[in-house]
Amino acid sequence: LADANWKDRQAAIAAIEDIVIKAKPLGCTGPYMDGSCGELWAGLKARLKDSNKNLAAQTLGLLVRIAEAVGASIDRYSKAILPNMLALISDNKKSLRDSVLACLSTWASFMTPENVIKHLPIALSVDAPAGREDAVKWAADYLARIDKTSGLDISPLLPPVMDCLEHRVAEVRAGAERCLAAIIACGGLDAVNRCLRDLKPAQLKSLRPIVDKAEKAAAALSVANSAGAGNAEKPETPSSGDHTSSSTIVKTVVREPVHPAVEREPSLQSVVRKESTSASASAGVSKKIPLTTRSAVQPEQSEHADDAESGPADVKALRCNGGKDAREKQHGKVKWVLDDAREAEMLLDTLDRQMASVSSEEIHAKLFSKDFKKQVEGIRDLVSFIAQNPKELTDNLDLVLKMCAIRMTGKAANTTLVLAVLDLLRAVFEVLVGNDYRLSDLEASVCFPVLMEEVGSNNDGVRKLIRDLLRKATQVYPTSKIFSFLLDAAHVTRNQRSRAECLSEMTTLVERLGLDQVCVPSKAVPIIANYIAERDSLVRNNAIECIVAAYQSSGDKVAKFLTKLEPKDKDILDAKLKKVKSSLTSLSSSDVTRGASSPKLHGNKTAVDVRASMPEAAAVFRAAAADPVRSSMSIIDTPSRVSRAAINELLDAPTPSISNIKSRFHVQAAAAAPPAAAAAAPPVPE
Repeated sequence: LADANWKDRQAAIAAIEDIVIKAKPLGCTGPYMDGSCGELWAGLKARLKDSNKNLAAQTLGLLVRIAEAVGASIDRYSKAILPNMLALISDNKKSLRDSVLACLSTWASFMTPENVIKHLPIALSVDAPAGREDAVKWAADYLARIDKTSGLDISPLLPPVMDCLEHRVAEVRAGAERCLAAIIACGGLDAVNRCLRDLKPAQLKSLRPIVDKAEKAAAALSVANSAGAGNAEKPETPSSGDHTSSSTIVKTVVREPVHPAVEREPSLQSVVRKESTSASASAGVSKKIPLTTRSAVQPEQSEHADDAESGPADVKALRCNGGKDAREKQHGKVKWVLDDAREAEMLLDTLDRQMASVSSEEIHAKLFSKDFKKQVEGIRDLVSFIAQNPKELTDNLDLVLKMCAIRMTGKAANTTLVLAVLDLLRAVFEVLVGNDYRLSDLEASVCFPVLMEEVGSNNDGVRKLIRDLLRKATQVYPTSKIFSFLLDAAHVTRNQRSRAECLSEMTTLVERLGLDQVCVPSKAVPIIANYIAERDSLVRNNAIECIVAAYQSSGDKVAKFLTKLEPKDKDILDAKLKKVKSSLTSLSSSDVTRGASSPKLHGNKTAVDVRASMPEAAAVFRAAAADPVRSSMSIIDTPSRVSRAAINELLDAPTPSISNIKSRFHVQAAAAAPPAAAAAAPPVPE
């Protein structure tokens, strides 16, 4: 079972299964095997975590046969097997998830309910939505089957079920509601109320109506159970030898209670609708909102009922509701992935429900219309609104950024829609800069990866706007974190132009602020150097330029991070760095020949370091211009003094390049030097 060759492991599992099958006595209908199998349990536990999922599925089938052979004594071995078995429900393959549920059902039929409930939270807490959906549905069916008078401790199930009630996937929420109703029917209402007392007010406000609905469903389920139990006594008791008929009757008794609860569900929904105070005011929006989340939206809609009655002129495009912190806490750990079409569609549905509670009906209808022209119109309305309402923007910034990200990457995205979204983002960043707002990590993780992916667009206008946005983003988010986003985007993207643009932006950040200010050189430089081996010439050249900028910023210490380059790539980079070194050496030697009386650009504390950040250089020159005493003293020696206009032109450049500051000084100084400068040179001794 532990062999390195998967074929040998597969043969071992098949051999064990064959032994179990052949050990069954002829005509035996009950347990026929002892559960004390020595090291077999440890071997099967390891195979459930096998990297070959086919072997894991084969192991699940073997465990079903072993449970049927061992019988009730299988309960004592559940501690070793169930954790790894239930963890497999998070797999993407439906066939494997079905095998897990089949194996779990067989084991649960021989185990005590207490032991099953103790291990179920493992399956209810998996990250995969499909696995969690299957787990809550199985748990609801299992709780509906067990004895309601046994006084079970249901409390281990409550935390994961409560978390599922707030899940972003509607199917998971619906299964969690069924599971909650079954928990209450098993006598867990007191435990549910204790769990609700530990919640924060915002969560309690959204979950309380769902719990009330589950109480009504549990009452209906209890009535259905009693009716089903009465009907189950009427059929004749089959003979003990007729195994088929007895199993049929068991299935009938188990499944009958489920159908009345399903049939009564519309009446429960109608009760919830009648209790809603704002159903008539928001009929158009409520049709799009599932029942599970409608209760959370209704209180916010009722608060603004007076605004809706006063007239459309008082309705704002966005409203402040103070719900951003709650949304960030609930969805902050959810990765915002738009690569999968199904996941993107689920995220769009969730965003639709969230925006319905904070936006006007008109704006909401436009933003989530099927017609892209309506979407563009809604986006332009938002642009004009946020300029005058910064508070409403910052309170709903996460939703606005999510909407922008989805519209830029959706199937219906076209150039007109993308340009409108970029205009909205530019207006958003301008408002944030004007109000000294800083993006949170959640807000940054929503918009930056999408922008860095779309910067490789074939449209020149789109690329230019995204470049401007990325440079403006340094005013609302730390530059070092933006550099990390660029590094990650260059790694994961499949678009070579996007990768090249990310490398170009990294070069700009290194030139403006210095290598040590934007990243950890020991981690970032080797990753960037790997792109020198790319076949795409644009990516290769931009990677070389980024390494050159790093060398100009940090000097020779960059070389110790380039030890893993291939020889041919290292030769290309060395040739480029050699040119840079020679140019820097020639400039340094020209500084020495000017004389010791003038301050030097290197090795002197009074001079301006060319590798310093631009704000530091600007401070030095402006201080010299402001002080009349210091302004009379030359920072640069008299023969090569540069005009103040040239200095201002250099400092006011939008993205000044530190690598060419020195050369620009000398070019302008040579043009401004008087002809007698040569005569002022000291005579050469004979």
